[in-house]
Amino acid sequence: MNIKDHVIINNNEHIRTGTIIAIEINYDNEEIFLIRLKDYPIAIWFFNHKYSIILEKY
Repeated sequence: MNIKDHVIINNNEHIRTGTIIAIEINYDNEEIFLIRLKDYPIAIWFFNHKYSIILEKY
């Protein structure tokens, strides 16, 4: 995944689309994605794969 990629976020409850605006590595060496969701354009959301969240490019 790269910055400015358009992604689908699926957490088994909701499926949303958004754009990656930053990628960080936390202290456990895991990638955390800062994503601007299409249906919440003002907020920035943090996602990672640890909590059963699936990120897919579209």
